[in-house]
Amino acid sequence: MVGSYLHAAFESNEAFTEFKELNHHTIYNNRGNKYKDYEKADDMIDTIKNDEICMFALQGEKEVIYTGELFGVGWKIKVDNINHERGFFSDLKSTQELRKRHWSEKYNTLVSFVQAFDYVLQMWVYREIIYQNTGRYYDL
Repeated sequence: MVGSYLHAAFESNEAFTEFKELNHHTIYNNRGNKYKDYEKADDMIDTIKNDEICMFALQGEKEVIYTGELFGVGWKIKVDNINHERGFFSDLKSTQELRKRHWSEKYNTLVSFVQAFDYVLQMWVYREIIYQNTGRYYDL
């Protein structure tokens, strides 16, 4: 739910306000204070908003849905951000700690969160499905 909160913050002011209203009981306690996870999410939102590179990477259309087929299987993806003019897309990810290592059975070693959760594979799938819909390969 915290990830959805983070995504809504960058979709639009209206989407963020609506998300907070619809999920008020999950975000706020009985005293009206935010739960710690959401306070931390607010810190992440502020950090991203104050980072020029992050904000550049988040320029574009938000939460775009595409469908396609890979390996004979239908896929439906939701791209966090896609910039058709500049030909790139980006995806928001949150993690406990950027430098934390996770044990991977697949690689039989400690790996980054990007490898541990197969985000590289996810981005490849997104890129292929976007290509099927636009006829253009977008950069990450």
